Amino acid sequence: MFQEFLDLRGCGALDDSSAAVLASLANLQVLVLSDTGVTSTTVAAVAENCRRLEMLDVSRISRFSKEAALLLPLHLLRLTRLKLTKNSAVDDEVVRDCLSRLKRLALLDVSHCWRVTSGFCVPPLPQNPDGMSLRRLGLFGCNVERQRVQDALRDAGAAKVQLSLHHELPMFDLPCVYSNLPNLDLRCRTFIEGC
Repeated sequence: MFQEFLDLRGCGALDDSSAAVLASLANLQVLVLSDTGVTSTTVAAVAENCRRLEMLDVSRISRFSKEAALLLPLHLLRLTRLKLTKNSAVDDEVVRDCLSRLKRLALLDVSHCWRVTSGFCVPPLPQNPDGMSLRRLGLFGCNVERQRVQDALRDAGAAKVQLSLHHELPMFDLPCVYSNLPNLDLRCRTFIEGC
C-alpha cells in the first residue's frame, strides 16, 4: 500500500535527515510539515520528487528560504491547497508565482508572512480564460490593501475568492478532505515514533 496522507505536524524530531525518505514517497497526496525541524533542504526535495501532492502545509518552518518556496509552484502543479504561514521568506514574488502557476489552487494561506504586500498584484496578475480556481486567500498579518487585492484577483479570473484578513485558514475542512482521496489508508498516519 502506498502512503498518500502524512501529517507530521509538530514532530520536533523530524529534521533534514528524513529528506530522502520523504522525497521517496512519490504517491503522497497530502503532506503536513508545519512546526517540524525540517528546513529548505527537505522542502526542496519534496517539491522536486512528490509531484502528486495536492495539499501541502509547510507553515512555521524556521529555516525556510525563498528559493525553496519558489520550487513549490514550479514542480507541484497539482496543488489545490498550500499553507505557507509564518515563514519570513515568503514575499510578493512567491505569492504571485503560486497564483500564476498553480491552476488548481483553491486555497493559499500566507498569513503572518510580513513580506507579503499588495505588491503581488502589480503588474496585473495573468488572466486565466477559464477563471482561477482560487476560492480562499489567507492574508492575516500581511500588509495588503483589501480592495486592491480583490480587484486584481477579480480581473485575473478569481471572482469568487474570499480574503481572510482576520485569521489563518484551516488546511482541512474535515471530513471532506478524506472524500477527495480514493483508496486512502489512514492506518499509517505516523511517520516517526514519538511524534
